[in-house]
Amino acid sequence: LEDQIHQFEKIMSNITIEKFEKFGKYSGKGAIMKGKNMGIKMTVKLFSFNQEDFSIMVTEQSPDEDLLLTLDGLKLIENSFEIIKTQTGSK
Repeated sequence: LEDQIHQFEKIMSNITIEKFEKFGKYSGKGAIMKGKNMGIKMTVKLFSFNQEDFSIMVTEQSPDEDLLLTLDGLKLIENSFEIIKTQTGSK
C-alpha cells in the first residue's frame, strides 16, 4: 500500500490522506487520497489485503467532478466484492 501511495504522491499535489481498514467485508489497509492531478481535483481510494496465499490491491480513481456519477457504482462493487476459491486457485 505504501508503494502505491508513494506513486500517486509523485503525480498529485495538495494531497490529503485518510487511512481506513475495511473494504466491503475484507479487512486490510487502505487510504483515500484527495488532491490534484494536472490541475484536476481527484480522489483515489487504495486498499490492500492478504488472504491465505495471495494479496489483493484495489485502486479506485475518479475526478471529483464525476464522483456523484461514479460513487454508487463504486460502492456496489465494494459491497459485492468477493474472492472465489477454485480448484486451481482463486479468481
